[in-house]
Amino acid sequence: MLEKYFLKPSTVDRIRAYWLAPEIERYVEWMQAQGYADRSILHRVTYLCHFADFTSRRGTIDLSSAVALVVEFASCWVARDRTIAGSKPPRPKLLYEVRNPIRQMLCLALEGRITANRRQKPYSFGAEAPEFLQYLRTERGLRESTILHYLHSLNRFGNYLNPSPSPRSENCRQRCWHLSSSTVLPAWHAIRGLLQLM
Repeated sequence: MLEKYFLKPSTVDRIRAYWLAPEIERYVEWMQAQGYADRSILHRVTYLCHFADFTSRRGTIDLSSAVALVVEFASCWVARDRTIAGSKPPRPKLLYEVRNPIRQMLCLALEGRITANRRQKPYSFGAEAPEFLQYLRTERGLRESTILHYLHSLNRFGNYLNPSPSPRSENCRQRCWHLSSSTVLPAWHAIRGLLQLM
């Protein structure tokens, strides 16, 4: 699999010499199956090889103890990037860009799957209509992705109704007048469903 992305046999041999080589190859296969661009795969393999070297210099050669070094490695990488960049400000998402492929590879190796690492925002109308989400799942039979869209729309609506003078809620009120019909219609369905249940 690595031969598709690295033309020099010496590069492939160097990657396969790392203690994380089987996990790196499995992750490359997973990225290819997910439709990642070749350039993105090359970029991520670079981080993974440096991480394998970093962990072996720390004396770690098992996956469970390597998990504890992910944040330390990412911080060292960002500090190194700042030194190289000089006076340029660091890219805000660099820490995430370094940490995410390593976390994904380790999840795939340890759990056999890759899960999202995002926290779900709280439901804005949980106190007013706590049974609404269950209603959408059971009685309406909506898929989880549709329910997430509903939650997004209802949270935006909750921000609009929020009387707090925060810049975020004011920004939301101003943007509501400039939404397209493709944004307003699904939001209207979510709000209508909530009001019918209440």
